[in-house]
Amino acid sequence: MSADSELYEKVVRRILSNLRQRLGYKNVDGSKCPLGKDGNKDQVDVTAHTDDGRTILIECRRCGRKATKDHVRAFAGKVSNLGADEGIIVNCKGFQAGAIKAAHYLGIKMATLGPDATEHDYDLKLVAQLYAGRSASVTIAYSATASAQVTHADGTREPPMPI
Repeated sequence: MSADSELYEKVVRRILSNLRQRLGYKNVDGSKCPLGKDGNKDQVDVTAHTDDGRTILIECRRCGRKATKDHVRAFAGKVSNLGADEGIIVNCKGFQAGAIKAAHYLGIKMATLGPDATEHDYDLKLVAQLYAGRSASVTIAYSATASAQVTHADGTREPPMPI
């Protein structure tokens, strides 16, 4: 694995850890190799655990192209083999049309995060939600309802506003 890919995994883990309350995650763990149902170990980039005991595997792909249906199918097999409740692929270039179809059919969620994202400067699009972080410590999150609320570094919040 390249140093850039390893850094990308760490950034994804840190961002998800910072967003864990919003996402309903109890904790977020880094890379590990658990034993699957087939008796083989599988490498997992990031694992999230929810308050209600669910396990979510996250595959981080920092590469120069969109994820393919084969990437999605392989990851869905890993999610099933490891007995996880859910899987998310985070890719920096998005997803090909076939990958999107496969993800919907197989129940894999898709996320995009730029290749140069940092723990503090990022735009993470995760299932029709956009989570953004900026070094100035202003976080904006919006959904399909097209409203936003700004939280300043000192904790004060602006009232929700339509966008």
